[in-house]
Amino acid sequence: MLHKRSLSGCAAIAFLAASAWAGTVHDPAAGVIDDNFSFAISTFTGTFNPTDNGGKLGLYNDTGGIITALFLHTTIARNLTAADINSSFTCNSPNPYFLHCGFDYIGSTGDLTISFHGVNPPDGDEFTGLDPQTGEQEGIPPIVGPCLLTPNDPACGKVGHFAFVFNDNFQTTGVLTNGWVPGTLSSADGTTLLFNGQPLFDAPQFTATPEPGSLLLLGGGILALAGLSRRIGGTDHRLSWSVVPRQSTAA
Repeated sequence: MLHKRSLSGCAAIAFLAASAWAGTVHDPAAGVIDDNFSFAISTFTGTFNPTDNGGKLGLYNDTGGIITALFLHTTIARNLTAADINSSFTCNSPNPYFLHCGFDYIGSTGDLTISFHGVNPPDGDEFTGLDPQTGEQEGIPPIVGPCLLTPNDPACGKVGHFAFVFNDNFQTTGVLTNGWVPGTLSSADGTTLLFNGQPLFDAPQFTATPEPGSLLLLGGGILALAGLSRRIGGTDHRLSWSVVPRQSTAA
């Protein structure tokens, strides 16, 4: 079954920070990279600390579709300015799977959402289980076939695995520094605290699109239901078709 998750209330966002820029990586940082061993994204629940596990959260795509957008949400200090957000936070854009990333911040509540989005058109090999799609910016392909049963087997670690990384410069080895800690100050003035204690992220949200065969089956099912509904409704074909079903007149 294809899982879909999305964030609501986007109309209330105070402002959208620009996508990550070339040059110096600001702190705190958040990125999406390729990975090998991880947790299933569709069943990942709860919150997580971006400084745990060396500043990396590994996941794999078990949705059966291509993940075309990823979202991370946390709560930070309230009433920060646009300069605080734009000068302090950064994300890796482009990254191996998505063309863009950005930060949505609501000053009145302190809600911060990081989005990774925008993909190139698919080239037809996303569902073979052979192409990891790394560097193609076509989204994150699903794990398919026997690998769904053994996703963390070394032979299954190349396709559908990815990770969020929160270390500066999006690194996972070497000397690692991480700005997602309580004492981090705004790069805009060097005095404003960005966080109220240790920030925690909610479970990642995502948007996934099914493989073409599933779309055809879904479309065929909708057409079949539409035909059945018209037969039940009688033989008066003068009525125009509507996506809103007619209410029953039965008592």
